[in-house]
Amino acid sequence: MFKKLVFCLVVIMIAVGCEKKPPADIILEADVHVAVNDPTDEDVASFTIKASGDYEISMNTEYSGDDQLNESYFIRIKYGSEFLFPLNPNAGKDLVVADNGAVGYVLRPSGVFAFREGMELSIHVFHYYLISDEFPEFLNGEMGDAESVHADEFRVVFKRN
Repeated sequence: MFKKLVFCLVVIMIAVGCEKKPPADIILEADVHVAVNDPTDEDVASFTIKASGDYEISMNTEYSGDDQLNESYFIRIKYGSEFLFPLNPNAGKDLVVADNGAVGYVLRPSGVFAFREGMELSIHVFHYYLISDEFPEFLNGEMGDAESVHADEFRVVFKRN
């Protein structure tokens, strides 16, 4: 009897729209610049998680096109004194977002991460140059001295619990 009552309450809640809605997307303005000669940009954006789950972080990346062929990067998320790594890595623990030859700003998925409610986090961006010797499969020709990555925004999108 109790199980039927609980089932009926759940059905009624769903029917009247009482199911919990996913958290809103988080949009963060940023001024990111990493390059071969300055490969790390730390604490470029900070945010707090409202609901536990997996989140995809995308970076609005500016590409110069054919002038620079290795405008590739990876991000790590800092929680306290530790880095969190993506659930979908392609280079050891990291997800390299490889230069695809685009021109202008492109919103690029940069990793899916597992977060818990209440976590206060910051985004750190790294130029692919730092790990290109260990993971050369993302190189587009020779790594030049002028290779750099610029971005102006991050989007943090809830995917699933």
